[in-house]
Amino acid sequence: ADPFTPGSFPTVQEGVNALSPSTTTPQVLFIYPGTYVEQVYIPALKSNLTVQGWTPDARSYEGNAATITFNLALLNVSNDDETATVRQWNPNTKFYNLNIANTFGHVSTNGQNLALSAHTTNQGYYGVQLWGYQDTLLANTGNQLYAKSLIVGAIDFIFGQTATAWLDNIDIRTIATGCVTASGRASATNPSWYVINNSTVDGINS
Repeated sequence: ADPFTPGSFPTVQEGVNALSPSTTTPQVLFIYPGTYVEQVYIPALKSNLTVQGWTPDARSYEGNAATITFNLALLNVSNDDETATVRQWNPNTKFYNLNIANTFGHVSTNGQNLALSAHTTNQGYYGVQLWGYQDTLLANTGNQLYAKSLIVGAIDFIFGQTATAWLDNIDIRTIATGCVTASGRASATNPSWYVINNSTVDGINS
């Protein structure tokens, strides 16, 4: 929030709550620089939505100045989606230059700790940073695009059930031993595919 900007809010969730659930006119949520320690749930709206984090350079994720962070794991709640720092349930949504982190870390049982639960179709993420450990990104349903972004984790940290996800120019970084992806596609009848294109995979210090 910016105290000098009318209509701003101290938390991201308050900004989400102020969006109209019924308008079909595209809506925008702008996030000022800062670290927001909260879980954010974006419900299904009637409109397209753009979520823009503050940055001096929208061409990459390196200058991102807005971060949403929380620290839930599956041992705290009843399903993977409810662990996510950002639970994104609105189709037709674009995110730009926002950092999203789940700082829970790791336990051997029920340690799933999502940064982002992208649960519906027609979602795009550009210049974002996603930080977690197990199951960082849930790309779950429908058409999804991730571009010029950073995704960090250790165990099955890009996963989902029926999404067709294109990941382009992604810096995939591991912080411990584990698998990068865990697609739910177990049969030819599942429409899910993950395509990782023009991207890099490397380890970083945890």
